[in-house]
Amino acid sequence: MALLVLQKFAITSLRNLYIGFLLSICISSVSASQIIEPRFENISIKDGLPENSAISIVQDHLGFMWFGTQNGLVRYDGYNMKVYSYIPNDSLSLSESRVSALYEDKSGTLWVGTLGGLNRFDRVTEKFKRLKIPNDSLIKSSNTII
Repeated sequence: MALLVLQKFAITSLRNLYIGFLLSICISSVSASQIIEPRFENISIKDGLPENSAISIVQDHLGFMWFGTQNGLVRYDGYNMKVYSYIPNDSLSLSESRVSALYEDKSGTLWVGTLGGLNRFDRVTEKFKRLKIPNDSLIKSSNTII
């Protein structure tokens, strides 16, 4: 008789443990799916973009969104925009206003490709260093980044 009671207790305990395990999986998957919800937001000229279309887009390691447009580079933090553009006679501005390519390397350096060449963005000074591709007798080079 004691053996029969012990078996019933063991079966009931295992069943309760199994049901509890299944419930915990279901609850955790439901709560996890509620946390991950993408957020989409349309931004335009009225929000500070120099134009309504972007040629290139990258999100950096700090969470900033960078937009390359025909009229400059835009940094967006989710609330405010800052536009960087070509300024004649300013060697620390972009080499050209039309930004065609954006890339952030492993060290966190933002590289900006324009029709006027390659630019490295200095996050401290918020200025650009223009890099020229040297001419080589074997290679025809162009500073245009497409």
